[in-house]
Amino acid sequence: MNMNKPDQSQKHPKLKEGVKFYRSLFDNTKSPIMLLDEDGFFECNQATVELFGLDSKSDFSNYGPSDLSPEFQPDGSRSEVKAKEMIEKAVKEGHNHFNWTHQKINGVLFEAEVTLNAFEVEESWILQAFVKDISKELLISRELEEKNSYIQAILDGIPGLVSWIGKDYRYLGVNSRLAELYDLEPDQFVGKKIGFQEIQSDLDLEVLCQKLFDGEIENYYQVEMLVNTPSQGQRNYILTLNLFNNGKGIVLIGIDNTELRKTQIELAKEQENAVSRAKLASLGEMTAGIGHEISNPLSIVDGYLKRSLRKIPEPYKSDIEKASWAVERIDKIIMGLKRIARNDELESKKLVLLRSIIDDTISFTKAKLKRSGVTLQIAPYDEDQHILARHVQLCQVLLNLVINAKDAVEQLERKWIRIEIEDSRDELLIKVIDSGAGISKENSEKIFETCFTTKEMGKGTGLGLSLSKKIMKAHGGDLYLDESSSNTCFVIKLPKN
Repeated sequence: MNMNKPDQSQKHPKLKEGVKFYRSLFDNTKSPIMLLDEDGFFECNQATVELFGLDSKSDFSNYGPSDLSPEFQPDGSRSEVKAKEMIEKAVKEGHNHFNWTHQKINGVLFEAEVTLNAFEVEESWILQAFVKDISKELLISRELEEKNSYIQAILDGIPGLVSWIGKDYRYLGVNSRLAELYDLEPDQFVGKKIGFQEIQSDLDLEVLCQKLFDGEIENYYQVEMLVNTPSQGQRNYILTLNLFNNGKGIVLIGIDNTELRKTQIELAKEQENAVSRAKLASLGEMTAGIGHEISNPLSIVDGYLKRSLRKIPEPYKSDIEKASWAVERIDKIIMGLKRIARNDELESKKLVLLRSIIDDTISFTKAKLKRSGVTLQIAPYDEDQHILARHVQLCQVLLNLVINAKDAVEQLERKWIRIEIEDSRDELLIKVIDSGAGISKENSEKIFETCFTTKEMGKGTGLGLSLSKKIMKAHGGDLYLDESSSNTCFVIKLPKN
């Protein structure tokens, strides 16, 4: 307290005389009001006395603005210096509103909103000060902020996308995972209408929410949806919608189950492949038995034909030679069938003759290609070349590529397939080229995905290329589309060591 201050109670008698009319209103209002000039406070109402814990209104006039404040404000500035700055600003601008930390006579601090209004009396300035204790409001606000922070932390910890909207279909809030998906901050969603970020989805969320608000679907609803996200591509979500606040809002929770979905699809395919392998194994055993039964009498027929060549007259030898060639052709087909029907998945890679791979493939596709009017060309290559591979699996890959090429070109005016071999020191490339004009960019990015096919219903399963690529990867090689080729060109790459 400043005991050297002059007595302020007798200052401005004309002002006091002029305000008698407002005395009752001034004294009885519940809001603390005080008057001050360059010397300090000189008048206040009873609410001010009670706010600061003073003995009387006359006692109040012995204090200055900085006397009823701690030495320092929360920002670290000295109260005495900052009080002068606030007063000067009010005098200069006529008004100043700010937050201030005050101190009661008993030393208790409290937060306040202060409003200073300046006016001129007898060629000097007077300030009217309104002080509002906001300590409780700030305490409630801080507690609410802490609770909101706690709730937000829980929402951010949920392994999914969380948002909640009102009946106007505008966001009330989102968790950080949803915001990060769109490279935004959570508060940038608040007040925006659902769907303000355009996404491609198989569901209209606003329509779904409307049905929930209107009671067309249950208060708790769950659905699966596909979403093309801006940063992660196509994702699969399990979306849960739940009414809250007595039906005035909806909470939406999306759990990403893309990987689970992929695993389920892969598992289903593996089961399907296991069944197929079992069928092929049975077919292989049956084929081997049939082949054996055919080979024996076929050898006898071949023997008789060759013996006959030595005995029959010359004019008839041509017919016998043709029959003998047909027998050899049948024998080659049976031998190829035996090899391809055999399951060599568990066998180690062996050196196999490249010519036998190509010959076996041709023997199974020649008739199909002829019926479709497709010409098959084999570019010259080293027929004595050996490669390290699993014979059956490599035949399966090459056979799949040739059949795919046949299906692709059989409706074209020009229909041909060409197999080319490129041999280098480190690798061997087997190219299957057809007369098609290539594959679109959109499809080329998906052709090796499981279940993707461009063939019409009933003609393709979408398993051939994906399985073929896996086979080549298991060989330490690869299977890829040569997009630099003017025609459709698939390349089998095999390491040579």
